[in-house]
Amino acid sequence: MKVFFVSIFTFAVLISCLQVNSNEDSPPRGPSSEGTGHNLRITPAASNQFTLSWNSTAAKQFFEILGSSNVGGPYSFIDFHSVVSTSAQETFEITVDAIGQNGFFKLNSHSLFADLFHETFDVESCASLGIGTENCQFDIMFSPQSCLSEKCSKILLFFSGGQMSCPSPEDDSYMRDYANDGYIAICAKVFETSEGNTAWPRNKIAPRIFEIVNAVTQSPLVKDIWNGDALLFSGVSEGASAPVVTMARNAFDSAPEWKGTKKTGACFFDGIYDIPSFHTFIKNNNCFSSSGLVECGRQTERYGCQAGSPDCDCSTEETQLDSIVGQSPSVFSIQDWKLISCGSGFTGANACSYDATPQTPISDLCQNIDAGTSTNCTFKSLPYQSHITCSATHSSECREWFNTLPNQL
Repeated sequence: MKVFFVSIFTFAVLISCLQVNSNEDSPPRGPSSEGTGHNLRITPAASNQFTLSWNSTAAKQFFEILGSSNVGGPYSFIDFHSVVSTSAQETFEITVDAIGQNGFFKLNSHSLFADLFHETFDVESCASLGIGTENCQFDIMFSPQSCLSEKCSKILLFFSGGQMSCPSPEDDSYMRDYANDGYIAICAKVFETSEGNTAWPRNKIAPRIFEIVNAVTQSPLVKDIWNGDALLFSGVSEGASAPVVTMARNAFDSAPEWKGTKKTGACFFDGIYDIPSFHTFIKNNNCFSSSGLVECGRQTERYGCQAGSPDCDCSTEETQLDSIVGQSPSVFSIQDWKLISCGSGFTGANACSYDATPQTPISDLCQNIDAGTSTNCTFKSLPYQSHITCSATHSSECREWFNTLPNQL
């Protein structure tokens, strides 16, 4: 049972991304409102108490309660509430110390997908960093049953590949696999579009990586459902390249926001860690004339020359900064690593379409990290798994590795 202690109450409902707002100048007893199609109603139960009545064909629904000291917000996350029956009436209370007795509330409702919560969040601060004008975004998926009764201990922070997309919540995916294994599964998009991403060398993207990691781990929602124990970084292709370059060229990963209190791991699929080797791969396999290798075109835009062509200079400052195989392992703050190469068994035109990134720099970087006094790395090759589908079909490679990783603290 929960009770709202407010003298003015604001109510909004999100159903399939449609928001219905009540009159924000409601009388002190609070409004009576319905969400379209779902018969969601809030009515006064007693003085300063409100009753949520629910009658719907949807068996389960999940609510975020947000609060603000001002009419119209900005609103901040306060609590969760879930309705698990098709016909329910409940009175519920909430602490309003942060917004005061004359504050305002907003209630957002979300459908659950096979008992899993899913939502997309914009990180608008990314757009003002001077590295493109697009926001960063992240999708979050977790089991309310696992993460509300007792906070979840593990987060997956998976960086999207160069297409800048995350799985649909309705589909079977690595996010669903992780969420069903008790993780808070997060897919991070450093840009909103692939075009935004390919305009920048990877070392220049570092502030956006820093911004989205902080936005995730410091999110009020995440703080409410994560106990801080374990954090796994992962990603594929571009999502395995830019984050690792960021860690190699900056000290961002030493910040507390980038660490689990008990263990932190990094497990990446098929990243590009040496630009000259990548251009040699493109040239030797004649990939720059192939439409099968999207990454070739992205490299052309990123460095201003056709990937693999003789006149493409790999000795520029940007290509050198994006080449990190020879970096001292001491630059990496994360202790435990696993790097996975995909598609090295394919040759010729098939290498362009299914391999896409050379294996040697991946294994060399892993070997270099493993030589460190405080770092270790496990390398794995999946020679006949496509670059495009490798991380989706073999997400268990990282999850099972991290699950068995001992606590570091």
